[in-house]
Amino acid sequence: MEVVAALLLLSVALGVATPPMLRVLDDVATYSAREEVAGLIADARVRAIAQGGAVVTIDSFRAASHSGAGESRSVHLHSDFGVRVNTGARGAVRLAYDALGLGRVASATLVFERGRSQRTLVVSAYGRVRR
Repeated sequence: MEVVAALLLLSVALGVATPPMLRVLDDVATYSAREEVAGLIADARVRAIAQGGAVVTIDSFRAASHSGAGESRSVHLHSDFGVRVNTGARGAVRLAYDALGLGRVASATLVFERGRSQRTLVVSAYGRVRR
């Protein structure tokens, strides 16, 4: 009888604790994905200054950067974080940086989504990132 009571209490505790734990996991995944893309953009700006230009391409499931010297780096948002990026009606977003590290028509608002969690990353026309 004591074992049954202990199992009942354990199952009730797990039932109450599971939804908040899942929300925390979604929050961590969207935060991590947003920061990874922000780092990718910052790295592309630095490489643009060093190598004469760089381009960052972001679609719903992947972000990739390519520099003038042919170096590339990518992040698979869906498989690594389970996150989808909502880029609005634009589809894929292309952020281009010149040799001064400034964006050329680089403005975009990216919304990282997983479950009920959403994080926003705004890239200004000059290519600066705001969280």
